[in-house]
Amino acid sequence: MPFCSNCGRKLEENEVCNCQNQQSTAQNQVPPPPPNVNVQPGFQQYDQYGRPLFTPQGQPIYYDAQGNAIVGGQKKKNKSGCIIALCVSLFVFLILGGVLAAIFVPAMLGYVKKSKIQSANANAKTITSEIDAALTEMEEQGMKISGKYIICSDRSENVVLDIADGFDIDTLYSKAESYGTISSYDWFVVIENGTVTYAAAESSDDDYVGTSPTLSDTRQGSPTYGGLYIKDADLDDLYDKALEKFFY
Repeated sequence: MPFCSNCGRKLEENEVCNCQNQQSTAQNQVPPPPPNVNVQPGFQQYDQYGRPLFTPQGQPIYYDAQGNAIVGGQKKKNKSGCIIALCVSLFVFLILGGVLAAIFVPAMLGYVKKSKIQSANANAKTITSEIDAALTEMEEQGMKISGKYIICSDRSENVVLDIADGFDIDTLYSKAESYGTISSYDWFVVIENGTVTYAAAESSDDDYVGTSPTLSDTRQGSPTYGGLYIKDADLDDLYDKALEKFFY
């Protein structure tokens, strides 16, 4: 008498055992809901452990790590994932901030420096105009203005390079001061035969020095009376170079 090769049951002649079909059907069946759970039709959905995914009212059911049901709530977000995302965003923000700072901070500092140098150049040009105007007045009044001089805001630093009889320096100061600017800055001018040929003056905060008529710039520095350029020169540096031009 034959036996089933799968379950070992004794078979009648020509009988075919259906144990494999029953096993397959049992595997495909959805597990029944747990006791005391009233699940309405249409919501009979279960997870892999046979737990209902919806209440009778259709509210979703979630389960925490301990298997406790959470009705109508939402799945807990992955806190570690949120922290990682926040850290990545912060890192990207810092990188972008650093790149922008590297681009714009030097440009801004360069703009501030250029602006101050332009202000100092304007001061030197104003001093030139006021001294020239004073010299013109003196000449119109028949006063002697010939000769070569270095005239400074600090009168103790004045230098007579080539004097002509009758040049009145005190009158020059008096007339120039009537314009109201030369007392506001430290400066010096080179006067040759009644004309200012070179002027240097500091900015209002004394950080930079400007010149006239040859203007200083941020690329080369301040030009001396002799035409050389000095990086980060102050008023004393330019004054010394003017003396060297005449005496050496």
